[in-house]
Amino acid sequence: MIQNLMNQARMGTITITVNPQDLHDMIVLAVQEAVGQSKKDDKQPHRTYLTSDEVMEHLNISRSTLDRKRKMGILVPVKIGKLNRYRIEDVELFERLGE
Repeated sequence: MIQNLMNQARMGTITITVNPQDLHDMIVLAVQEAVGQSKKDDKQPHRTYLTSDEVMEHLNISRSTLDRKRKMGILVPVKIGKLNRYRIEDVELFERLGE
């Protein structure tokens, strides 16, 4: 997808409008592809989600740090019913990139 946009950009100027969640998903996918872990190769048929407490424990960070990362759009929770949960893929990516 990104390669197609780059090819089109060589032919002229293009304008892209995306919402924040789509931008986040595109960046995560691009990074996963860059490290050879495309979602297409994912062996799990479903996503796994973590609670805030699990994320804090996994990353060894405080609640205020998690809140700051959420407000910055770095670790964005997903609403499941009334609950906020974090995608394990996002948490692991954050951990690998050493943010």
